[in-house]
Amino acid sequence: MRWLAAAALVVLVTGTAVAAPGVVVQVLSKTLQNPVEQQTPGGATQPDQSLWVVNPTSCFWDIDDSLSARVIGSWGRGQTVTYSGCIVTDHHAHRIVLELGSGLTGSVTVDGVDVGLCSLSHEWDHEAVPSLPEIAGSNGGHGQIVTIVWTVTNPGHPIKEAANIRVGPRWLGC
Repeated sequence: MRWLAAAALVVLVTGTAVAAPGVVVQVLSKTLQNPVEQQTPGGATQPDQSLWVVNPTSCFWDIDDSLSARVIGSWGRGQTVTYSGCIVTDHHAHRIVLELGSGLTGSVTVDGVDVGLCSLSHEWDHEAVPSLPEIAGSNGGHGQIVTIVWTVTNPGHPIKEAANIRVGPRWLGC
């Protein structure tokens, strides 16, 4: 049995947002699953929970972890919204996406490096994962925690518009 944590239409379940007046970030869904199947012996169907690698963080880690959020509101000229989160990187990448409404500009950074509006998180060689830092409280899981920052700006006249923020499995489309 997999543990599932999800949020529906809740502002900022986890993650941090700095929003402009009149603009909000709505988390439509966020899923963090245990065990972290790619590092648990036997994977997601491992019946012995004492063998599970678990995610004690609020970061995306399991191959199926996901986020869908919407930045909506009435944007004044020059208003900017930022939203940040994190991923535990290992040998399975996550897709990181920012979809912009008409007239909005934006960027996505991972540990301060611009990665474009649709990219994959770093994917380590399978053999390298045991040499990554052990995640405290995970029951022996290893990974590198990185910070993602989505930034959305209205450079022009006041508008009512939206942007979408997504994280998901590597096969998630752009």
